[in-house]
Amino acid sequence: MSSGFDFSDDFKRIQKDWIARVRKTRSALPDLVKQCGTAIANQWKLKNLLDAELFKTMRGTLPPNQQLVSIYFGRNAIYLRTSFMLAQEGSVSPCYDLFRTVFETITRSYLFALDPKSADLMYKDIEGKITPLETKELKRKYDFGYCSKQLWVTNRNSMDNLYRLLCRFSHPSIRSANIDWKYSVNSVKDCLQMVLSLSFGTIQVLMEAFPNYVKNDFKNLCRDSLGAMADQLKYVPIFVPDSKSLKPKMVITNNDILFHGVSLLQS
Repeated sequence: MSSGFDFSDDFKRIQKDWIARVRKTRSALPDLVKQCGTAIANQWKLKNLLDAELFKTMRGTLPPNQQLVSIYFGRNAIYLRTSFMLAQEGSVSPCYDLFRTVFETITRSYLFALDPKSADLMYKDIEGKITPLETKELKRKYDFGYCSKQLWVTNRNSMDNLYRLLCRFSHPSIRSANIDWKYSVNSVKDCLQMVLSLSFGTIQVLMEAFPNYVKNDFKNLCRDSLGAMADQLKYVPIFVPDSKSLKPKMVITNNDILFHGVSLLQS
C-alpha cells in the first residue's frame, strides 16, 4: 500500500544525478568502499559487544572516563557511517565537517582513557554540579589545542596539521564552497581513506579505555578490524599519544600493533 508520500520531480532529478555518483564511486573504488562498509559494521558489532558487557556490570557503576568514552564511541560510529554515505556521492565538504568532530572526539577520548581524572570535570558538568569557575576551566581544558599538547610531543605537528586540514573544509571558507558540484574520484578516495583512518583511531581509543574487555570476541574483532584497515590503507594510522606523562597500552611498530606488549596482528 502506498503511503501517499512522494518527492517533486525536480528533487527526483537531483537525486538521480547523485545516485549515479554513488555507482561511479563503487565502480571505481570497489575494494575501498567495501572495506569502509566493513569498518562501519564492525564498529556496530563492537558497540553491541561492549554494551552487553557493560549491562552485566551496570553502566552506571563505571568511572566517569569510561562512561564518556563509550558514549563518544557510539557517536563516532554514527558520524563515520554518515560520512561514508556522503563520501560515496562526492559530498566532500560535509564529510570534513563530520571528520573534524570525530577527530576532536578521538583526542578527548584518548585524554580521558589515559588520564581518568581529566574526565571528572566534564562529568560534573553533565550532572549539573559544575560551578561558574569550573565552567571556564572546562572550556579551556577540553578544546583540541589543550588535548593536543597533553597527548603528543613528537607527533604533535602532524596531528595539528591534520586538524587544520579538517578545519579548512569545516569553516565557511570560500575556498571549498564549490568543490562538491563537480565529482572528483580523487577527492572521494581521500574521504573514504579518512573514514578508515578515523575508524582505526576510534577503535584504538576504545581499547585504551577498556583494556580489561580486550579479550575473546571483542579482542578478535578489534584485531581483525585494525588489520584489515591497515592492509587497505597500506599504512597504520598513528593516533597513539607519545607524551611521556601518559602510558598508552598500544604501540605501533613498522609491521605490527602491540597491545599490553602482545602482538595483535600475529596472534
